[in-house]
Order: sequence, then C-alpha cells, then structure tokens
Amino acid sequence: MGVDGVRARLEELRHRRVDTLAVDTVPIALREAAVLLLLWEQYGEAWLALTRRGPALRTHAGHVSLPGGLCEAGETAQDTALREAVEEIGIDVRQTIVVGRLDDAWSGAGHRIVPVVAWHFGVPRFRVDGIEVAEVIELVVPELADPANHDVQTVPLGDIDYTDDVLHCSGVTIVGLTADIVIDLVHWLDGRDRRRVPDRMQGLQYLVQTGRMT
Repeated sequence: MGVDGVRARLEELRHRRVDTLAVDTVPIALREAAVLLLLWEQYGEAWLALTRRGPALRTHAGHVSLPGGLCEAGETAQDTALREAVEEIGIDVRQTIVVGRLDDAWSGAGHRIVPVVAWHFGVPRFRVDGIEVAEVIELVVPELADPANHDVQTVPLGDIDYTDDVLHCSGVTIVGLTADIVIDLVHWLDGRDRRRVPDRMQGLQYLVQTGRMT
C-alpha cells in the first residue's frame, strides 16, 4: 500500500456513497459528533494519527481514540473534526485538506459520529492539550491494514451478539468504535469497501429497545 495508491484512493473517497444511520427510526435523540482521521506521508509511507485519552477524564481514560468531539451549534461535521483536532493535538489547518468521510457510527454515550478523513501536507508537528489528550500515537497505515494485526471480539447484547473490531499495532491496542472506524478506512485504502451500517444499526436499535441507551 504505497503513498501514491493511498492518495489515489483518498481522491476516490470524495465520490463514494456514504451510508448513514437511520436515526429517525429510534426514539432517542443522538447527539451529533465527528472525529478526524488525519493522514500524511513520512519515510515513504502513509501514517495515521490517533490519540491516547487523558488519565483524568471521567470516561475511557487512557483509551486509544481519534481526535474529535461534539458538534457545536451551526457547525458541520467537517468543522467539528478540524476544530477538535486543532484543540486536542494542535494540527495546522492551513496544511490540511479534507478529502471525504466514512459511514456513520455511533457510541454508547448516545452520539452519532461522522468520521472525517483529511490529508496533511508535510509531517505534522503535534501539540497535545494535556487534558483531553495525553499523547499522539502515530501509526503507519500498512501495519494497520495488515490482516495479521486484526482481531474481533464478540460482545453479547442480550439476544444478539455484536462484533467489535480489535487492532494490535506496534504495541498499541485499539478496540471498539475507534478500531471499527480505522478498519473502515484501511479497507477503503486497500481497494475494498466495508459497509457495516446495517450491523451498527441493529446494535443501536437493540440498545434503545431494551432501555440500555436512552
């Protein structure tokens, strides 16, 4: 998976049909949120930025995630993803171009999440805020795309089983929502197109129907 191939697939992402969650079919109001998948070239390879959440956060402290957060009034998902990445890891938006987005996802906290994909020209100089983000984790895309580094874990949700993705790369373990979104990206970059919204929608509807998400 060379850089030229990655850049070509990113250009094609602009024209990909996006699958969205049918949130109007569930009797709760999911809050809008967005995350940023920031890629760049370094050492002749494409890289992706992830973050480790701050140790003092009330939820998921220390977990590996993507920069992002809740949409503010009047913001698009793109606006939110870029703003949060500036606040959390100090990206330079003047060197960043959004190339598209991936399919909707959801979180157990009641968020509908839009994954925004962007390319950074040159190697980013990250600066973490030290509160929401403890460190930036830079991982090379071919390692993320290697099937040997992929695993799944089955999470029982009452009467159904939900499949969570797991990634093990360079001593870093990525699980759940973040792994799910990252694998969507690397599948696309590798010439495939994973469509998991029907599975995600099934899990969401079940949680709502059983009162586990309100």
